[in-house]
Amino acid sequence: MSKSTTAIAGAVMAAILASGCGMQAPGVTVVDLQTAEAPYPYEGTRMVDGKVPGATMGYVRHEPGHPWSPVYLDMMGRGYQQALSVFVSGGVQMDPDRLMLTGLGGQLVDTLWLGRSDEAPYADVQSMEQDGDSVRVTWVSHGAAGAGAVEHAGTVRYEDGRLTYSGD
Repeated sequence: MSKSTTAIAGAVMAAILASGCGMQAPGVTVVDLQTAEAPYPYEGTRMVDGKVPGATMGYVRHEPGHPWSPVYLDMMGRGYQQALSVFVSGGVQMDPDRLMLTGLGGQLVDTLWLGRSDEAPYADVQSMEQDGDSVRVTWVSHGAAGAGAVEHAGTVRYEDGRLTYSGD
């Protein structure tokens, strides 16, 4: 082997080793999320292409690059990435957005409703951003037809086996 071939082979090997040999801990994939167990009121139902089959409105928001797209992180401290995403449901009346934490194989780990339905029946997530092992969430609550819109911001964590929210 020539010196230049040896140098190139060494550089390639160093790059492979530095990247962890391409091996990563298993984590939730887009496919897992698109076929995940749906939360209330569709418990026990698996989504197809991110939608609850037969539901008027029941889907997980997924649009890469959008501020409210799913965040993939290890919230549970299990050594793999889960997905925190926005689930939208409703029919004649929209339910508040809720956050759903999805584990391996599309397992629904927990959900978190934003706001209280007696104060503001609508809650719309505006953005989600990873902050270590938690997620910073901004959202707007409002009454019927957008009345009384109030902006909110806070942090979602996975603590003691459930999702929690603490507002600013």
